[in-house]
Amino acid sequence: MPLHPVTRIVPVVALLLVGANALEAQACLGLGTPAASSRLLSTTASGTDIGRTVTARYGLTGERLFGGVHLGAAGGKFVRLDAPVVGGDIGAIIPVGSSGATQLCPTLQTSFQNGPQSSSSVQNQLATSLGLSLGRSYKLTGKVQFIPFVQGGVQYVRQRYGFTSLGVGQNGEALLGAWGHHNTVFGEMAAGFGLKLNERLTLTPRYSLPIGQANRPGMYQQNYSLGVTFGIPR
Repeated sequence: MPLHPVTRIVPVVALLLVGANALEAQACLGLGTPAASSRLLSTTASGTDIGRTVTARYGLTGERLFGGVHLGAAGGKFVRLDAPVVGGDIGAIIPVGSSGATQLCPTLQTSFQNGPQSSSSVQNQLATSLGLSLGRSYKLTGKVQFIPFVQGGVQYVRQRYGFTSLGVGQNGEALLGAWGHHNTVFGEMAAGFGLKLNERLTLTPRYSLPIGQANRPGMYQQNYSLGVTFGIPR
């Protein structure tokens, strides 16, 4: 059974923000200024050649910090979304230049996925990543903003899997109850843009590509995602 790709959208830890009264744009993540709001609610759908993931995230943003928690489900390409996903993220906002329109953000993310499961096997995985995001906000017209961003980092994934019914391995051994694990460290590059349509709504398409041994059939592959973010009034 091929191992499911790690959930990339993002994000682990509950975050306590101090000084969230002065709000800034999160250009490094493709998000515009959440006017009159320090809380964000978003949903993201992502997919690879062999799997799909849908998550919902609740986030807080402040003058220099941001973070959030997410909950969702994952599944195979043609299989229902029955593997729960939970995690979170935390990051810092570092303005670049005098205008503050360009931002550099170090980020830490983690995600735990339980499944997907089949009639004969079960698996789970824990993924943690450390990276940098760079983005810039451009005003198009009225309240509309275009916010391109690039990201890079290192990700560690630990996968654990086992067999729940009798099977036979390559050497003829019985696989019933057999458990194993797989640890992987690889780089990841991503690019995307945010399209802030008004004070509350932002659309964020994103493309990511693993670097190194991870980009091979049945393992971690290129990922496409689309996020929709709403600013929640105070």
